[in-house]
Amino acid sequence: MAQQLYLFTGEDSYRLDRELARWMKGFEDKHGQGSVLSFRGEWEVGDVLSQLQGGGLFSQQKMIVLSGVPMDNGAGQKRSVADIDPVFEQIKRLTTQWPGDLWAICISHKPDKRTSGFKWFKNTVDIKDFSVLTPAKLRSYLRKEFPDVLTADQYDQLIERVGTDTRRVLSEVDKVQRWMKANNLETVTDEQLRLVASGEADADTFAFVHLIFKDDVTRAMKLVDNVRDGGTHWSMFWGSATW
Repeated sequence: MAQQLYLFTGEDSYRLDRELARWMKGFEDKHGQGSVLSFRGEWEVGDVLSQLQGGGLFSQQKMIVLSGVPMDNGAGQKRSVADIDPVFEQIKRLTTQWPGDLWAICISHKPDKRTSGFKWFKNTVDIKDFSVLTPAKLRSYLRKEFPDVLTADQYDQLIERVGTDTRRVLSEVDKVQRWMKANNLETVTDEQLRLVASGEADADTFAFVHLIFKDDVTRAMKLVDNVRDGGTHWSMFWGSATW
């Protein structure tokens, strides 16, 4: 296998981006500013080929980060065959004697596994997979990253409510953390979690602020009474309003 060529794949963009950022920072810390060249989003074939063909001629170690190769069927990621083919052929040529001063990470979130390009990568390079986690694995991941925010059961509740998109779940965890800080709390109840993470508290707060700006104090106070009667503690409601 090509020892300095990697493929990052999988639709969990949060974990992929986080690991990629860690690799890029580590490489730049070791080899200096400007040692990482990123071709993500839009890139020109000529620019990529120029950097790949310069392998073995660099005065320092270089890392190239390239999205869309092999063919990526992820939303907004797909590039034309005319762009992919010349870059892919150059990468294949380099693997016969990979330059010692060149590192490359290719990114394909949702590769077309039927293509010869993906099959070649599968048989040739080290693949780092970032597939969407199962609920159980996502809970374990959250417990490891944020052990003191919610209990295992509460993480299960959160995942059941918002799904297994890691980025979205973490957004909700961040929302809960900020609410806890605003209210000087170290733990939350299941009811508080439901209201904060599901957006119910946000919706009530938005309506309250809207009424205050309209100078409709009577209706604003009636909303507060309804919130309290519905079981939402005033501290939670006010904590949401002061974010």
